[in-house]
Amino acid sequence: MFGLVGALVGAAVVGLAWTVLGSGAESSSEGLFDADGADITAPAEVGGYARIADVAVFQGQDGQENLEGAQTRNQRNAKRLSEAYGGAGAVVESYSDDEYDEAFSVKLFRATSPFPPFVAYEDAEELGLARPQSDVEVHGDVACVRHTVQVTPAGEEIDPASVITGSCLRTRSGLTVEITNVTGDLSHDPEKVASLVDEVWSSVS
Repeated sequence: MFGLVGALVGAAVVGLAWTVLGSGAESSSEGLFDADGADITAPAEVGGYARIADVAVFQGQDGQENLEGAQTRNQRNAKRLSEAYGGAGAVVESYSDDEYDEAFSVKLFRATSPFPPFVAYEDAEELGLARPQSDVEVHGDVACVRHTVQVTPAGEEIDPASVITGSCLRTRSGLTVEITNVTGDLSHDPEKVASLVDEVWSSVS
C-alpha cells in the first residue's frame, strides 16, 4: 500500500515539474547548435555508391517494397533529426553498391554537433581486453567511432574483421555530415568511410 502511495506521490511530483518546466523544454535546443532551417539536399552519388532508389536490386516488386520502407524511415529520421537540432534543415539518405553488399546512410543537417563524438571511457588493460570495445579514430576533419564486436582478451591478436565502423562525423559552423549504418567490407575501413564524409561535405559546404 505504502509503495503504491509513494509511486503516486512521485508521479505527481514529476508531473508538476513537467508542467512547470515543460514549456521551456520544447525550445531548449534553440540557439544551441547554430541551427539553420534552410533546405539541404543529399548528393545523388557518393564515392561510386548510388542512392538506393537508383540501385538495380531495388527495382523489382520485392525491392520496391524494401525501398519504400527505407525511404519512409529516412524521412521520419530526417524529421526527428531536425527537431533534435532546433529546427535545422536535415536530410537522411541511403546509399549502396550495385549488389547491396556495401551500404551506408548519410545524415546531413544544418547544425553544429559535438566533436569529437562522445564515447564512454574504457580501460582495456583493467578489463583484460586487447582493445577498448569502443573508441574514436580521427582522420583529418572526420572522427569515426569504432566498435569491437568480438571480445579479444589482452595478449591475443585482434581479428580486423571484428572491428567495425559505427559512424563517422564532420561538423563545423552550422553544418554536420555523418555516415552511419555502414555494412559489408566498408565497415572495416574507417579511413574510406571518412573520405566519403569529406566528399559529401564538399558537395554542400
